[in-house]
Amino acid sequence: MFIKSRDGFNLPMRDGLSSKDTILTYKLEEWQLNLLCESIKAKQINGRTLKIFVTDDFTDIYVIPHFIAFLNFRSVRGEEKQGFFDFWHECLRPPSPEEKLLLGDEKLRMDLTMPPTYILNCHFPNIDKMPYLYVNSDIFADKNTLRLALLQEIKNLESKGKASQNSIRLRRVLKTYILLIYRGWITKKELDKREDPISIRMFQKDMKIIKEIDPNVEYESAKRRYVLRITQEAKEVDSKLEPPRKFSMRLQRVLWMYRQLTYKGWIDKEVMDRWAGPLSLRTFQRDMRIIRELDHNVEYDSANNRYVLCSIGNGSKAEQNTRGPA
Repeated sequence: MFIKSRDGFNLPMRDGLSSKDTILTYKLEEWQLNLLCESIKAKQINGRTLKIFVTDDFTDIYVIPHFIAFLNFRSVRGEEKQGFFDFWHECLRPPSPEEKLLLGDEKLRMDLTMPPTYILNCHFPNIDKMPYLYVNSDIFADKNTLRLALLQEIKNLESKGKASQNSIRLRRVLKTYILLIYRGWITKKELDKREDPISIRMFQKDMKIIKEIDPNVEYESAKRRYVLRITQEAKEVDSKLEPPRKFSMRLQRVLWMYRQLTYKGWIDKEVMDRWAGPLSLRTFQRDMRIIRELDHNVEYDSANNRYVLCSIGNGSKAEQNTRGPA
């Protein structure tokens, strides 16, 4: 957060500013900054202390990362206003095929997603309504309105943070299961060499989920490791098994998909709809993309409209394969 001094407000260094914890302000009056500071007092986002970046340089609007902005346009020149609104239009424009190919959909969504921006004292003709852009807002007229707007954005960021953590865990657990499939065994020490180290409790939680999905995973106490013993008989029996229950989270669903690829050799959306309930095509393809990122032996069979696991390969190939996408 900013610090008051005799000369007004000390600007925090730009290093350490982030779109996960920074509020950007441009030429706000001192009473507005005081109200803003009071509204975020003792607030955090996913353990991060909130910061308020105060600037009189219009170009900072484009270069300072932030999750919400409050801009006073009273003294902004016409060409600067026009440039700002043109910039918003550009960010809202659907990406071209070349941009999608170059950056990928996920990177484009990150780069071109504009944070909520409140503009005060803007006298500019013919402003189009644009998402997350609030022109001539009276956000500072009511203390509760400002506080609720901030709390909503904090809640949104916290939700994104949880989603990110869930995605990290999904990939970690799926990599662990892939290692088991290819190598036949796994230990926490071995996994820590390949991934960021996790606590023994978290490792045990991950293995518990894997064991729920695949009963052929067992703990071998003599060697203090988890093993996966897949016989031909187990494959034939397991390929006919239905899920023990509906999936309660995406992690279970993706593990089950990879398990079916291993035991049956293929998976398609129709099969998953029957097991997990109707899935959108986009959800199914998103899940399969994660699996293909982590196991390059999974390919799309266009003739039969399904995904197949081409071959398990030898141990060394499996070790290289489970380090992640090339």
